[in-house]
Amino acid sequence: MKHIAEEVYGFKVIYGDTDSIFVTNAKSERAINKFLAECSIVLEDMEIELSSIYKKLLLIEKKHYIGIHLDDTKEPDVKGIEGKKSERPVWINNLQKEFVDDLKCDRDPTIKLQKAYMDMEKGQVSTKLLAIYLTLSKDPSEYSRNERQKIVGNQLKAKEGDTIKYYKSNGPGKAHSNPAFIDRAKYLEMLIHF
Repeated sequence: MKHIAEEVYGFKVIYGDTDSIFVTNAKSERAINKFLAECSIVLEDMEIELSSIYKKLLLIEKKHYIGIHLDDTKEPDVKGIEGKKSERPVWINNLQKEFVDDLKCDRDPTIKLQKAYMDMEKGQVSTKLLAIYLTLSKDPSEYSRNERQKIVGNQLKAKEGDTIKYYKSNGPGKAHSNPAFIDRAKYLEMLIHF
């Protein structure tokens, strides 16, 4: 597909993995459809389809990207970005949503991120936004010695199936149930890597 895209159609392949390629420089929908038809013929054992057309793409690394659709009525595609993963505080999830919205609406997304960074450095972020929730899949005693599930589970006298609330800290397991032990540097690291 890469060869056909670049050599036959003049598309520029900017990313590809096992089952997809991302291209730029597609001049028209007709050219895209011709490309797809040719790939279907040449690569007869593969099912080929157009997944999305983006007007903006922020490609961070393999399988980590934000795609803003050409069709403004569609929600952006957010793939592999940290804020969408479990075990993230509301603070990170909110910042990610704002970042994506800023990209979609042509606003500078760094302004809110800089403010969030400074607020965290100063300790001005509510502990409610920093809490992380995790459901225990087994009894805390069954986890390894330094796992946060064991440490926080024991602090809260939790059992299998309970949802525990913890904060990033610098102690054992890098977690504590008491917000007094919050390590702001750990949250800043999460922000930097989101």
